[in-house]
Amino acid sequence: MNLRSIKDVKNNLVVIFGIDKLIGKLDDEHKDALFDVIQNQKEVLKINFLLIDTPLAFKPYEYEDWYKAGFDSSNGIWVGMGAGNQYTINLSSTPSYINTITNDYAVVSKNGIPVVVKLINEIKN
Repeated sequence: MNLRSIKDVKNNLVVIFGIDKLIGKLDDEHKDALFDVIQNQKEVLKINFLLIDTPLAFKPYEYEDWYKAGFDSSNGIWVGMGAGNQYTINLSSTPSYINTITNDYAVVSKNGIPVVVKLINEIKN
C-alpha cells in the first residue's frame, strides 16, 4: 500500500463473484492481504471493488473492519424482487413500487437514494 510505488498505476476494477467462496479458499496470509487491500482502497484510489453475491454471503462480514472501511452500504445495486425488504443496502426511503419490481429491473442506490432501472436482457435469435 505504498502510495509512491503505485502512483503511475492505472485505476483497476476488481469484480468478485462470490466473496464468501473466495475467502473460503484463501489461507490466512492471503485473506489478510485481501482484507488489507480492501480496507485501504479509499486511500489508494487505484483499486475499486465490485462484489456480486447474495445478501446472506455479505452478512458474516458486515461488522468486520475491512468490510466497514472498504464498502459503503448506502451504495449498491439490488437486482429483482425484495429490495424494500432487505438490509444489505441502506435505502433512505422505500417507495411501495420497489417491492413489486421483477427480475427485469434493479434498484440502484447512491447515497441511500433508490432509483429503479430497467435491465437489458440478452436478445436471442
